[in-house]
Amino acid sequence: MNPEMPGAGHPFNNELLDSQEKIAEPILEDLFSRIARGETPYTKIISRLPNHSVNEGYGLFTPYGDLTEDIFRDAEDENDVAVEIVNYIKEKLKGGTLIDIGGSDDMRVLRLGMRVGAAATLSVDRYLSEREVDPQTGAINSENSRQLNPDPFTNVRDRVLPFWRKEWIEDREEATRRAARSYGIEQLPEFALVCDDMLDFVSRLPADSSNFMINGIDDLVLQDPTDEYQNALAQEIVRSLKPGGIIFGTNLDNSMSSRLEKLGLERKFTDESNKDSRYRPLTNQGTFFLEKPVVAD
Repeated sequence: MNPEMPGAGHPFNNELLDSQEKIAEPILEDLFSRIARGETPYTKIISRLPNHSVNEGYGLFTPYGDLTEDIFRDAEDENDVAVEIVNYIKEKLKGGTLIDIGGSDDMRVLRLGMRVGAAATLSVDRYLSEREVDPQTGAINSENSRQLNPDPFTNVRDRVLPFWRKEWIEDREEATRRAARSYGIEQLPEFALVCDDMLDFVSRLPADSSNFMINGIDDLVLQDPTDEYQNALAQEIVRSLKPGGIIFGTNLDNSMSSRLEKLGLERKFTDESNKDSRYRPLTNQGTFFLEKPVVAD
């Protein structure tokens, strides 16, 4: 535990829970303890971006992630291509950390993490809102929601998803049993939400530390940023991607995956020379898989 960590206390100390209810999340706790402090080289680039709000629709989940999840559903239907891809993802992510860049407050990264046996999952998005639960009905009171300020050092999961406190933490043992039955795992992956600009957060991550998922950021999230921003984001993704690790997702505009490929990542499940490739449907819908080569010592 880092006693000097800024923000509202340690990111895994939830003041709404007593000490008996705190969840041990050692993988994410270690990751947060190694996040770089102070300003990053990209502060000026980020400061020049237009300001938006959740009221404009920013921070909402997109249908692009559904296309990525469809691969897992197709694998359950014994589609040969989907089975091959899912087995590949499982091999790469089992026991590792998966970060959804621009992932909104959707829990897709957690669901996929459960499917592939990831040990820890995290979603980072600049536009997240704190919500409250109506004590009488248990429903989320959207009228009292407020947009959170960027803070790369704090897990705001329980503030953004109050039902996590209400249903998952109090009933986490039963939730674990349900997940185990559904996905054949022994326990739920660790899960965090971070409210921050994606470039700022990724640039603070330790080198060679994580795997990533991006869905729809080319078409929706990255409409405003300049080439300077996008190039910097691609460089920081490659830097922090673990050797042998992967970044995958769905974007109809493949500018980000192309940037990553030019930086040395290897594109998987594609054959541009063969128009009848069995992977062609993936390419047509913008789904991609890129792997960071392992460099021999």
